[in-house]
Amino acid sequence: MKDDSSDAQREMLTLLTAHVRDAALRVPLEVDAATDLFAVCRLLMQHGRTGTLVRERDRLGIFTTTDLRDAMAREPMPATVGEMSHFDLIEVAAGVAHRVLLSP
Repeated sequence: MKDDSSDAQREMLTLLTAHVRDAALRVPLEVDAATDLFAVCRLLMQHGRTGTLVRERDRLGIFTTTDLRDAMAREPMPATVGEMSHFDLIEVAAGVAHRVLLSP
């Protein structure tokens, strides 16, 4: 019989001790903040992604399918991806452990 609690503990330990450099990374998609939501959805579908980076002048943000869900629920619905993107990103060096990110 499988012990789910020890699997969960092992997974948590792995997450707490993992390094950013060990993450599987892909070249990110990037769109301009003025791009309409429908064009971004087509791009995400074509590339099999759930999010994209968003460039607004000198700022870099992120837009995900969760943001799309939230946009669909707004009245009126936002016209551009920039209106629903998050621009408060945190940059992490490749050698930094995840546990640093979990600290308050």
